[in-house]
Amino acid sequence: GGLFGRAGLTWHITDKDDISLSGMTMQGDHKSSNTTPYHYGTIGNDTDDYIMTRTTSSDGDMQMYHGELGYDHQWSDKHKLKFVFSANKWKSDNDNTYLDQTVYFLEPFKSTTPAQSTVYQYRPSFINNRNFETKLEYENQLTDNLKLEAGYNGTFAHENTPQESWLSDSADGSNLTEEKTFFNRFIASSTVALGQAKLIRKKPLPPSTPNSLPRLRPSCASCVILCQSSSSERPKPLKSSHII
Repeated sequence: GGLFGRAGLTWHITDKDDISLSGMTMQGDHKSSNTTPYHYGTIGNDTDDYIMTRTTSSDGDMQMYHGELGYDHQWSDKHKLKFVFSANKWKSDNDNTYLDQTVYFLEPFKSTTPAQSTVYQYRPSFINNRNFETKLEYENQLTDNLKLEAGYNGTFAHENTPQESWLSDSADGSNLTEEKTFFNRFIASSTVALGQAKLIRKKPLPPSTPNSLPRLRPSCASCVILCQSSSSERPKPLKSSHII
C-alpha cells in the first residue's frame, strides 16, 4: 500500500514580506512472493536432467519526506530578495530472499551431486539518504541602465546505500554465512556551494543610420565563487539497526 500527502501555506506578513511553508511525504510498503521452475535437459529427451525451482520473496517499506521554508521581501518591482531552505529524506528497508531447490534425475548429475540441493540467499538493503539545500537571490535595478544581481546556492548531502548477501544450505535460512564478495556499501557526504554577483550595465550603441534612435547594449561584470567537498568510506557490514 501507499500514502501520499502534500500541504503548504503562505503568510503575508506585510505588503512587502511573505513567508511560505510547504511539505510533502510519501509512505509505502510492499510484500510479494513468486515461484518459478526452470527445466534443464537435452532437447528430444523424455525426462529433464534436473529442475531448479526458485522462490523469490520481498518484503519492505519506504518513507519520503520533503520540507521547504521560503521568505520573500520586495522593496519594489525592481528591488527584491528571496530566500529558500529545503530538506529531503529518503529511507527504504527491504528484505529479499531467494530459495533455489534443485532436483536431479539423470547421470552424471546424480553421481556427482546429491539428488537434491538447496541454496538459500538473503539480500537485505537498508537505504538512508538525506540532503539540505539553501538558496538566496537578490536583485536591484540601481538605475535605468545599471542592475545588480547576486545569489547563493548551497547543497549538503549524505548518502548511505548498503548491499549485502548471506547464504545458507537450509530451506529455512538458518546458519547464514556472509557472501563477502557480494558486499557493497557506499557512504558519502558532499557539500557544494556556489556564490555569484553580477553587475549589468546598458550603454547606447552607435546608430545604424543617421536618423535612427540610440540603442542600448547590455554588458556585465560578474564574480563567481564555487566551493565543493566530498568524502566517502567503505566500513564493515552493518545490520539495519546500525544504519544511520
